[in-house]
Parts: sequence; structure tokens; C-alpha cells
Amino acid sequence: MKKILALLLLLCMVFVLCACPSDGPGGPGGPGGGDEEIEPIDNIDKEYNFGGDSLSISIRNDYVYEIYADSTSQEGIDPEIYKRNLYTETRFNFKVKPLQSLCQGELDHNTHYDDVTLALQKNSFKFDVIFMWAFQSGKLVKGMNYLDWRMQNEDGSYLLPYTGESLVNKEDWWPAGINDASTVMGHQYIAISDMSISSMESAYSIVYNYNMVTTERIAEGLGYTDMYDIVDKGDWTLDLFYNIVKDKYEDNQYGNFGTRDNTDTYGFMYQKTTGIDAFINSLGFQCVVNDGENMPTLWNMNQTLVTAAEDVVSLCLSTGAIAKLDTDSDLKFFAERHAYFATMKLAALRTATMHGMEDDYGVLPYPKLNKAQKEYLTGSDDHCSVFSIPLMIDPARYEIIGVTMEALSARTNQVVKQQFYDTMLKTNSTRNLQDEGMIDKILGGRVYDFVTYHHADLWVYQTGTDGHLHAFFRYLVMEEPGLSPSDYWARGKDILSGGVTVEGSLANLINQYVNMLG
Repeated sequence: MKKILALLLLLCMVFVLCACPSDGPGGPGGPGGGDEEIEPIDNIDKEYNFGGDSLSISIRNDYVYEIYADSTSQEGIDPEIYKRNLYTETRFNFKVKPLQSLCQGELDHNTHYDDVTLALQKNSFKFDVIFMWAFQSGKLVKGMNYLDWRMQNEDGSYLLPYTGESLVNKEDWWPAGINDASTVMGHQYIAISDMSISSMESAYSIVYNYNMVTTERIAEGLGYTDMYDIVDKGDWTLDLFYNIVKDKYEDNQYGNFGTRDNTDTYGFMYQKTTGIDAFINSLGFQCVVNDGENMPTLWNMNQTLVTAAEDVVSLCLSTGAIAKLDTDSDLKFFAERHAYFATMKLAALRTATMHGMEDDYGVLPYPKLNKAQKEYLTGSDDHCSVFSIPLMIDPARYEIIGVTMEALSARTNQVVKQQFYDTMLKTNSTRNLQDEGMIDKILGGRVYDFVTYHHADLWVYQTGTDGHLHAFFRYLVMEEPGLSPSDYWARGKDILSGGVTVEGSLANLINQYVNMLG
């Protein structure tokens, strides 16, 4: 019955859009006007009319593409973002309203955070939802500024209709591996859905030069059809990857012969900050173990973790490896055949450099710890949007927030994601289907860590930025490669970070959460 009602509603929308000029974004004749034939997959089974009200979202100006697109833009995913908004705005009679903080690029870590903090302190905010960078969001949670996304009324219904239920039921458009990390004992002050395009872009992958790997028959030499076959059979492990790339180095004579430099060819190019951090999650570890229902605890520095850290260090310091960042010149280094494999955020695949690469490339998830690990898991960069709601917001706003965030999130999963895939895949061959399957594994395996949201609170010991707990592997690779993981951990217990150990820091943080829960 629900499906029939939904289909009838959808047909009504089509007739309305065909018959009437759009007064939504873009005006008459914009994309998405009358071509929607996809049945909505969200859980909203009631009719809502918000009377032209707005869902106001505080967001960085350079991330506004996640929530708004002009009707005239044909760039990247813009047409699908536009159609998503037009469909949901028409269905519920509301508008998505971006409230932008004018940030000066990715290095501007302060403007948006300061704007939001000041508005909350003065209780002068005009926004319903905040799209904040993940690593900054925890500071505002500690200040007791945010509403619990999963809060229920006395009758058991959710304050945020549909959205609260979808989070608890782990619907696809609210990825569980990310949302569980920000949920403490059943309470959630930070949420994320597929509306956060940046969370998909920031997911890490292993990209490989398809021509080079295929020409050398690397997969075939290991008894597999191709690299995808290795992944699909569950055999793509850290040990296998290490054995493929560890000695793959060619000192090209047209450079400084006898010196490792940018003219040479390497087996593995890795991003030397968050690209290393991502191995923690991909190998199945959490710095702070948190299932969303119980009290978060620090990881156990056992032999499995110690060995994994040592293996990551061995991989990154092997003859065949070279450390880079993720600038355009670094992408060109890969595109110009100087590396067989490379760590890359999915966002890199949408760049002109990668699309202009003469060779083909393939996309793989990060390797597993071993064959016993059930899933391929994905670590991410923490410069991505996560969502929060001001605690002091008028309760009359709960309904529009819950309904529209659910609808927009589900619609993104349904129609925007495919366009997101298409912008990353450069070939038109049937191999695109294999790469799509790999990207499905990557996005489906995204996991965050509780420490993702609380960088500033959790240190092994304070030394620059690499002393952060989440940068544990990174420190061992980039700062003191001769230091054993156990000795580094012990040093963090002996040398107080800001006057307190990492265990004490976590205890203080959890106490703040407990106080919020009453």
C-alpha cells in the first residue's frame, strides 16, 4: 500500500512539474523539471507541507556544493544535486537555504567554526543544521551545544521524525560505520548521511596504473585473473600488497642516477599524513573502541596491533615506496607513470590530472589485515562535513529537520551517488563496472573513529600534530621509524600530554558525555 501511495504521489509531482514553471532553483526549464520516474526509497509515508519554509544549513562556502546547485550548472554532480533538491522541495513545499561562512580555502580552519561558536554562544543562530568539519565538531559537543539525533519522546517516537528511526535502523543513506563512532551509549550528537558528499570524496582508496600492472601480469603471476579478482576472493591483504610493491623500484638513468628522486619509478606512492592514518581503520582497528551502545574504551595494545603497526612501517619504508602529499604535482607524479600503486582520496579521481592521464587506472580498497578479516574497511580524511543540530533550537523545528534531512539523504543515495561514481571513472569500458564494484566496497566499508571527532583531546604525547592518537601509525613512519609501537605507547604513558595521560584524557572526555546524558 505504501508503495502504491508513493507512486501516486510521484506521478502527481511529475504532472505538476510538467505543467507549471518551476519557482524553485533555476526557474522554468531547469534540469529535473519533469523527468523523475524513480520511486522514492525513504521511509516517509505521510504527506507533509511545510508552507514554503526553509531548512537553513550552516556550511563553509567551499562545501556548499553538497547542498545546493544552480539549474544552469552542468559541472560534476551539480545536475543531480539540483534535481534532488527540486524533487524534495516540491514534494514537501520547502527550500534548502545555505548559510555560508566565507572561508579562505582548505587551510582556513577557523572561520566557520568561529562563526558557529559565536552564534551558539549568543543564542543568535539562524540555522537548523550545521555541516561542520569532522575533526572540529567534537569541541562543540563537549560544550553541550548539540541536540541528540536519537532522542525520543515519552511515547517512544523520535524527536526528529524518520531521521531518528533511520539512524537507529542503520539505513543505507546513514552509514553505520561512521554514525556508530559518534554515538555514545545510544546518544548521538554528530550524524552523517550521504548528503555529505565530502565524506565520500575523502574516503581513501588504492589506485593503480592499470597498464603497468597488466603489462607486467602482476595479478596473473600470483595466480589471479586480475587485481579485482584478488579483492573479490578476499585475498587483498597487507602482506600480499607488501610483497607486490616492496622491491618494485627503478632508478631511471635520465635523472640523478644512484639517487632516489622524482624521476624514478616506485611500487607504492603513499600520502604521508591521513593516507597512513587510514591504515588503522582499514586493518580493523579503532583507537577508541566504540560500538555506539557501550562506554568507549582505548584500544588494546596487543601483539596483533603491534605487528600491524610494524607491517605498515615496513610497507611505507620499503625500497619500493615513496612518501608524497596529495597536491596536483603529486597526482601528476602518479599519472606520469612514476608509481604502480598509490593511496588516493576518491576526490582525486575527479581531477583533470587523473582524467587526463594517458594510461588507464583502476580503483581498489585498502588491503585487509589478513584473510580472516570479513570486510574491506575504509579510513577517511577528516576534512568532511558532519551534521549537528543546535540544542537550543525551537522544538517546532524538529519536524521539518527530521523529514527533510531524511528525504534529502535518501534521495542522495538514490540518484546522486551514481553521478558521483561517473565523475571518478575515466574509461567507458566494461571495466567501469568492476571499478564501480570496488567503489561500492570502499564507500560501504567507511568507518570513522571516536577520535576522529576529538583530535584535540586525545594525544599519545604532544609533539607537533603527529603526536595525536589518531596519527599513531603516521608517527612511527614519519617521525621515528626505528621506534617500536610498544615503546611509543609506553612513552605516551610516561610523558604526560598537557599534564594528563591519554587514558586520563579519554576518561575526562567520557565524563563530559556522561554529564550531558544526566
